[in-house]
Order: sequence, then C-alpha cells, then structure tokens
Amino acid sequence: MKNEDKLAEIVSGILGTDRRELVDSRKVGEIPNWDSFNNLQIISAVEEAFKVSFTTEEIINAVTYGDVKKLLEKHGVKMGEGRTA
Repeated sequence: MKNEDKLAEIVSGILGTDRRELVDSRKVGEIPNWDSFNNLQIISAVEEAFKVSFTTEEIINAVTYGDVKKLLEKHGVKMGEGRTA
C-alpha cells in the first residue's frame, strides 16, 4: 500500500468520510468531521502507523491535509511512491 493511500485510509476511517474529501488544500475544519477531538485521534494514529513523532508546534501549524503529508515527508516518510509493509 502506498503511504499516501495509508494516510488517506487512516484519516477517512477516523472521520467516517469519503477519501475524495481529503484534498491537500482543504483546511482541517473544512473537511467533514475533522474537529479538534478527531484531530488528536488522527495525529496519534498517524504517528503510530508511520513510526514518527510530531512536535506540538508541528501539530499546531498543520492546518491543511497537505500539511500533514508534508510533515510526514519532513520525518522521512515518502508520500506518493512510498510503500509500507
């Protein structure tokens, strides 16, 4: 499974929303059901699934779905072509 697909699966699963809602430029509050509580669940699940740890500042500054992808890339997770076991 590609890392980008894995991320989309995690986020859409927690939010109970269609993956088509996950557009890089959409702000967190613009994606259905992505509120502060679900944001904490998403961050925790993403950190666990990709074996990374984000700082509080990184979490606060991630305001779009695309920002979450960039954070993963910053922590060495290849998005797009990367595959997971």
